[in-house]
Amino acid sequence: MTTILSPTYMKSLPPKDGWGNDFVYNSDVDFNGIPAQAYSILSYGRDGKADLRPGLATTNFDCDIIYQQGGFSQYPEGVQQQ
Repeated sequence: MTTILSPTYMKSLPPKDGWGNDFVYNSDVDFNGIPAQAYSILSYGRDGKADLRPGLATTNFDCDIIYQQGGFSQYPEGVQQQ
């Protein structure tokens, strides 16, 4: 993802999410110069396990954070409790 997104869309891409887990990238095409028509960037959240049940705002930080097609389809809301 770094070679595709940086520096055009982001100055630098963080290698891990806020919990130290790898990001997951999905696209409908390979990285061969053809523009993707569908894509998603995921963080599997605090627990690092795939959830894949989009529900917009959630207060459960174990849920996935999903960004696709230019917007979030699931994201954390509020403050994470220790």
